Amino acid sequence: MGTSSTALRDWPLPIRLVLAVFLISVGLGYLSALVQLHFQHAAPGKPLPGMDEAIGAYHGTAQKSQLERLLEADVSKPFNGTGSMRPAFTTKSAGWSLVLKDPALIAHQPHSSSWIVRLLESPLEDLAWQQDKKRRPAKKILQEMASDSFCGDGSMRRAFFPGSDEWTDDVVEKNFDEHNAERLVIIDWLRKGEHEETRKEFEDAYNEDQYPLTGKLAKLPIPKEFTDTKDGAPVASIYMIFHARCEKCHSGNPRAAFGAPRFPLTELRHIGQYLDKPSRSEKRQPPTIDEIYAEREGERLALISWTTSGADREAYELDRFELKDGLQKHPITDGFVETDGQGKRYAHIQSILEARCVRCHSQEAGGAAGQYPLDSFERVHAYTSPERSSGMSLPKLAQTTHVHLLGFSMLFAITGLIFTFTNYPLFLRVIFGPFTLLAQITDISCWWLGRADPTFARVIALTGGLVAMGLIIQIVGSLFNMFKLGGKLIVAAVLVLGIILIAVLYLTVAAQQLKQEAGDQAAAVANE
Repeated sequence: MGTSSTALRDWPLPIRLVLAVFLISVGLGYLSALVQLHFQHAAPGKPLPGMDEAIGAYHGTAQKSQLERLLEADVSKPFNGTGSMRPAFTTKSAGWSLVLKDPALIAHQPHSSSWIVRLLESPLEDLAWQQDKKRRPAKKILQEMASDSFCGDGSMRRAFFPGSDEWTDDVVEKNFDEHNAERLVIIDWLRKGEHEETRKEFEDAYNEDQYPLTGKLAKLPIPKEFTDTKDGAPVASIYMIFHARCEKCHSGNPRAAFGAPRFPLTELRHIGQYLDKPSRSEKRQPPTIDEIYAEREGERLALISWTTSGADREAYELDRFELKDGLQKHPITDGFVETDGQGKRYAHIQSILEARCVRCHSQEAGGAAGQYPLDSFERVHAYTSPERSSGMSLPKLAQTTHVHLLGFSMLFAITGLIFTFTNYPLFLRVIFGPFTLLAQITDISCWWLGRADPTFARVIALTGGLVAMGLIIQIVGSLFNMFKLGGKLIVAAVLVLGIILIAVLYLTVAAQQLKQEAGDQAAAVANE
């Protein structure tokens, strides 16, 4: 029986090929981890986090609550609970696509319509109907509608479409036209109630549940269950439509903590009070995109001010938070601010949260954000208490530690073991066999110690570099040692080609991404 050798280069060729591919895969996986690290913690325009970013991530730079930290974080960071939530007020807000087309479309502009009518309007579609033009495809309209803030400071048109009980996606175009016809009839009826000379016609139509369909209204494809005839002329069942689309949610519970039940629409007098509501602002020219950015920035600063001043429950529940210092004159979106007779300004904190946050952070919305609802004071308040550190939260740090100590430790153990089977001098194998594992333990220890002392956070970049150095030595050293001259040449060629490919990808993709990030940050600063 022949003798066997433990030296790596003496192992059967199939085993060495598998190990070689494994080592290369680990190297590529580690590169992808560095890419993820860039998007999580690196400053805009920088490939990897530096000392300042490490301190900010693991120790924190100030005593801030999680809500304040997310509202102040740079817009270039990921749009999630560990990055930044500033885009929720601009690029990720409802209707932002309309801002890019025409800022005036989403601005709170005074016009002849009452508040309730403005909530039901769909500007582009209503204009197309009035001018007898073909509307846009239903799927495109519904896609835009899905981003609407479904509340009293956003839009309620969705109540007639996916928000209604009878809505189905089977025949989208046909369903859209029928439900849109209901909306147009309701708007026409509500306009009757806006003027004293037609108020009686408005009231009779509701009480008798018969609204005459004349002119263009008579041609609308209103569902049969909502239409009838009177003296041979078509009429719409106004009460039935309004009950089906609006009253079912606005049922009337003034003590409800949040949402539609606090604003009943069960009686004609309830509807009437929203018809009499005055315009929110004095007449002005349509806003520019810079003005809208400034107003949204005012919303964000008002929410931060409420948070840092103690997140008062009364100010939240009354939807009235007094603005002080620089916020007294800062632009804020109409509908989210009011001025009393003494000149004091108040921000509608609850309304801002509902429009910018709750539309995603609610259990009904689903998705990742729906797991962290913000639809009540108690749920919001949980994120307003100052943390011991504004760095990574303890649950997130524990999860990251778990992944690294179990996942990466297995990989580093295998790469270390492979290296120990080489025929390099014993002292090199003793040092670099466990080196990467020891460097990782040191690195993760600094994560936790960095929460207490920023000195440890400062060396995280160094310990992370040691992990990378150890892994490179293990991979490259093992690859070159497991083959003879011919194999070494192939390994060298593969590594050179890999380095060239990575360099090309960096110059053509990564460098452009870094340049774009730096430009986005500069643009964001310019708009603030």
